[in-house]
Amino acid sequence: MKWWLHFDMRIALYILIFVLSANPCISAQRFWDVDILSNNGNVPVIDSNRYSLSSIVIIGDESRRIELDTLFSKVVVESYISSILKEYQDSGYYYVALEVVSIENKAGGIEMTLSLNKGPIVRLGKFIYKGLTRTRPVTLNRYFDTEHDTILTSQIMERIRKQARSILHVTFTELLEVVPRSGYTTADISLEFKERQPVTIEAGGGYISSDKNFLWSIDVAFVNLFGSGREARFQSERRETGRNQLTVGYSQPTLLLQNGRVAFEAHTRDYRDSFYEFKMSASISGQIKREI
Repeated sequence: MKWWLHFDMRIALYILIFVLSANPCISAQRFWDVDILSNNGNVPVIDSNRYSLSSIVIIGDESRRIELDTLFSKVVVESYISSILKEYQDSGYYYVALEVVSIENKAGGIEMTLSLNKGPIVRLGKFIYKGLTRTRPVTLNRYFDTEHDTILTSQIMERIRKQARSILHVTFTELLEVVPRSGYTTADISLEFKERQPVTIEAGGGYISSDKNFLWSIDVAFVNLFGSGREARFQSERRETGRNQLTVGYSQPTLLLQNGRVAFEAHTRDYRDSFYEFKMSASISGQIKREI
């Protein structure tokens, strides 16, 4: 290697080009010098405006040829590999993998050969919830409409993510993990959540010496009561002497609608000599149309 240090870098570059031109079939590890991550590991890649990608040949579990005429770069190769993997994942082959077999520098451009291993079709086993201490798993099950033994496709995985985000009494951390069972034909879905503070209290008050009266504002909220998604709220307020307000609210999940919730609220205003008001309200909300 000592002779290499005495050469001008331009000469070294010419030698590299000569080696590439004289050796049309070389290994991926020698040809590429920047790594990208594919579904089955690191695939080396180079960014260069000198080469074009003319075709991708797939062998293994299926054989086909994709004709191309595009720049041979990290972004392009990564995009094509991702699209090929997604094509099979959309059909339930969650563990599909591609491996670079060879890269040939032909007259029409670079031809890349990939070995395809589709793996088995994967079906849903059960949901596993992490990060929960108070919340009952049966409560969270109501928010997911994906049934046991459903084929795990890309669309199903995205729907599970959306439904996890829609749960209000816990926060989805976006950590979703596919946990394979023996044989890799069935997998459980592990979802991580963060529970909200069970009780929040906001309070303030004061004393008016001239009126010899107290003023206050109290807001107490209970979240995820009994681990079942129930919520309660108590608000009491006196901002002026003789003017009081009180609000009591309660809500809970309902099975009548997907992501449904029933809420009740009672509100009073007591202005002593002026008037007294009492009001009650109820509401139900949820998703009518099932996500597809």
